Amino acid sequence: MKYKKRKRHSKKWIAIVENNDGKKIVFIAIDHCKEYDFIRPDGMPDKRCDGVLTFNASAIFVELKERTGNQWAQDAERQLRSTISHFNGTKDAEKIIDKRAYIANSRHPKFTRGQQERMDKFLNDTGYILRIENRIEV
Repeated sequence: MKYKKRKRHSKKWIAIVENNDGKKIVFIAIDHCKEYDFIRPDGMPDKRCDGVLTFNASAIFVELKERTGNQWAQDAERQLRSTISHFNGTKDAEKIIDKRAYIANSRHPKFTRGQQERMDKFLNDTGYILRIENRIEV
């Protein structure tokens, strides 16, 4: 099954999921969902990313931003790290082979190579490949 690309409202989109093979993907919303209240050891709520795309043995955690300035990438990374850390404490984490995380920002659709050090450190720390881009390929 192929999906047609729609350009009509694409300026409003933060990220686009490319699913050219028509894989059956499940999106699970995490942020603002009571079911996923992550609590830090001090009893305060922990940061969460927006959601996760799952299919086969793949998990792609996603954080969407609509901000300018210097802090958006750091904030998004903290949210992804926190969510992945909580996920790694579940039995479902053992089933995941393809581990990825995406930060997408509608205000910065083109990202510089200056983020490579951040992406390398993220992989070393979490075991997840981090991409900072608006196109999520599954």
